[in-house]
Amino acid sequence: MKPQIFLFILIYCTCFSQTALQKDRAYKHFESRCRSITLKGIPKPQWVDKETYLRSATFYPVYIIDYNFKTKTQEWHIDSNKFLVIYNDNLTYFIDSGISDFNKSFSKFNVENKFATHLLELNNISNIIKVGYLTEEYYPTSGAFPNLLISEDTQFTDKAHKHLSIEDVIQTHYPSVEIYQKKKENDIIRKKLQPQEIIKGIRAYFHLFEYYCPKDTALVFNKFIEHFDIGTGGLSKKQKEIIREKLYSSFNTQTEKQESTLKNNSGDFSIYNMDFSEFMNNLLKHQQRLNYQQYIDIHFPKYAHEQYGRYSYGEFILIDSKIVKGLYADKKIELLPYFKEFIKQQLIDCGCNIENKGFQIKI
Repeated sequence: MKPQIFLFILIYCTCFSQTALQKDRAYKHFESRCRSITLKGIPKPQWVDKETYLRSATFYPVYIIDYNFKTKTQEWHIDSNKFLVIYNDNLTYFIDSGISDFNKSFSKFNVENKFATHLLELNNISNIIKVGYLTEEYYPTSGAFPNLLISEDTQFTDKAHKHLSIEDVIQTHYPSVEIYQKKKENDIIRKKLQPQEIIKGIRAYFHLFEYYCPKDTALVFNKFIEHFDIGTGGLSKKQKEIIREKLYSSFNTQTEKQESTLKNNSGDFSIYNMDFSEFMNNLLKHQQRLNYQQYIDIHFPKYAHEQYGRYSYGEFILIDSKIVKGLYADKKIELLPYFKEFIKQQLIDCGCNIENKGFQIKI
């Protein structure tokens, strides 16, 4: 088969593989950019109809890369919740519920991203490439550039480096091979979570309660204990009593003062802006600490930029299970809540008197 024919088939299959919902999402985002006020020096796209847009746009699926150190082999599997689109000189990332843009004009503002720049270059020439990632990273809903990889034969390009092998990528991105393996294992477990496991975790996550109903300290304290009871694999009756006594004695005169600065500290062992990590680590047994670390990293993984706190995982699993609705609700599910609305309802059902908040919680 001639290379040109093979390339045509590959591009056709790639474009055809995009779902109607993905195409619709891409076009709606394009329309919003046409109406938006852009930065000086970055051209605003000229509006075209959907059919014209799709003829000119190039879709790239995003793959999960599973690397096996023993056999030194790679397996690439499409992640249906992630895809990229290039239209003219603009690259748009659709990563789960987040959307980010990169335009070649960004170089004028010293925004460096080797991945995005190289993909825009390759899109204009006849190169056969793939886009993938090794383990999940979580980002705010917009404005962040995921750490994806362009694969060209044995060369890989991320947003900061070019690599000559997948092993070099792993050594650069992870402190050790063991940490890479652990993150990969957590990704597998996380994607297999059942809806009721996700809901149970949300209904016990004390940081949500201390944010949305901080004045109900009894409820927040109960959720603190419930959260660690689930996460550790079970607290003893004595441990629960010790924790409860510690919380009430510590906040007897401090709660009102701490509420005003709540947003400053949302660490794993912090409550009302007071850190109990030393106390909890001394109280918990070794296996309980290991259980908890895995639990919190699976159910509430950290954002790639840790100042944003933790991410409440499970939206797409609940969408697939028809418990919440996604961006494209049909008539059968249009009455279902969105994920954030669903979370708030779980808190209300637990007794939380939701207070209006002016900033986004870090969870």
